Amino acid sequence: MKKSLYILGGIILLFIITNPSISAFKAYIGSNTYSGLKRTTNLFVCSIYKHNGVNYFGVVGNFFDIQKSNEVKNTLSAPKVDSTEKTIIDSTEMRPDTSKYTSDGLPILRKK
Repeated sequence: MKKSLYILGGIILLFIITNPSISAFKAYIGSNTYSGLKRTTNLFVCSIYKHNGVNYFGVVGNFFDIQKSNEVKNTLSAPKVDSTEKTIIDSTEMRPDTSKYTSDGLPILRKK
């Protein structure tokens, strides 16, 4: 029982130590200033940041974009493709020139 409590405490401590700071978020966004950057929620094991109206979830030193459910549905749908823009690739054109290789697949070495 004590061993599992120590492990759980260690995991929670790891999350607390690696909770990303506002300066780490600034580096992630690539901004030179703190204007427009805001930590909206700090839960000690993770944080929620906001930049230009977009929310980001920060945990274990990483950031993830948070989208609304209707935006997620739009991004998961298949993109519309115009039939005139489709390109067919002939797989025979993608094969390497086999005259430069032995039957074992090794390149033929030639002396100069």
